[in-house]
Amino acid sequence: MACRLPQVILLVFAVAHGLHTPAKPSRNSLERPSESFATMMCSSYEGPRDAALCLAGTARSFPHRLVHQSVAENVLGGSFGVPITPFLHVARSDARGDAFSGGPDVFPDWAPRQILDAAHSIGIADDDIAIVDGHDQQLPTCPEYQADFEERKRCEAGEKSCGEPHTMSYLNSLAWALSHRKGCMDLISAKESKKGSKFDLIILARADLTWYLPLRPHCLYEPLNNLNKVEGDNFPGLRFWDWLFMFPRNESETIFVDLYNGFYNCTMPFNSGDRIERYLSYGRPISEDESFGIIVTRKPGSEHSLCKCARCFGNKVPGPDCKRLIDSNEFNS
Repeated sequence: MACRLPQVILLVFAVAHGLHTPAKPSRNSLERPSESFATMMCSSYEGPRDAALCLAGTARSFPHRLVHQSVAENVLGGSFGVPITPFLHVARSDARGDAFSGGPDVFPDWAPRQILDAAHSIGIADDDIAIVDGHDQQLPTCPEYQADFEERKRCEAGEKSCGEPHTMSYLNSLAWALSHRKGCMDLISAKESKKGSKFDLIILARADLTWYLPLRPHCLYEPLNNLNKVEGDNFPGLRFWDWLFMFPRNESETIFVDLYNGFYNCTMPFNSGDRIERYLSYGRPISEDESFGIIVTRKPGSEHSLCKCARCFGNKVPGPDCKRLIDSNEFNS
């Protein structure tokens, strides 16, 4: 009967006589590099060291999985190449001041816990969250504004023929936008006091955006490569309409805090017919980038999600229509 050598002895014999070569470590077992791809790609650029992202406005579809998960994966997922700390400043009640108020597109009031659960799922700390009711935002009481307010009330009551930018509802929309932006900066400033340093970059975006594409590496957004350089009247930084802003920290005070103070201190009036988009840009040119993959996500079934416009898809009309992407999407809930 043949002698059976233990397997260890057989393996030693095979290695000694070149009959066995140890397997090379698989590619998956190699240690991952400490740098992300975006960091490596932008290594020759002086970009921001860190960023604060504040999701602001009426919560609306933010608690929907499609929306907040898109933020987790496509904004906070590392593709930008800069550490991003998220914040949230939202109203739980949908007090939309436009032609769709009271219709099927208006969201019901969210319970604070529903908003908190969505915020926690993407890593927003309790100290970095503010939830307000969102029914009526107080307007300035200074005499200089009252004639304009009365004109807007007559317009809203149908006493005269006028467009949306001449209504009180439109004015209230601005007041809420300014309040949320100022609220974001208050949250961010409190965080900076705790950590002992300021963020390099402030990103402020609507809370009801679905991000269908990841952020690109930061160096591919040209205005972010010279954060402290101001040319003429231009702001360093960029925007996508009034849905998304990216500014260096020092300029964010001007665009978000000073504008709020100017409106409520009655030094910067918002007159009938003025457009919110221009007012929120402080009346100065801001580079606009239409390549961001974002959609304003409306209530399921409303068929009013803002993704049919060309700008929402980099000036290209999407293949599937908005109903399939958003309005009848099972995860938009």
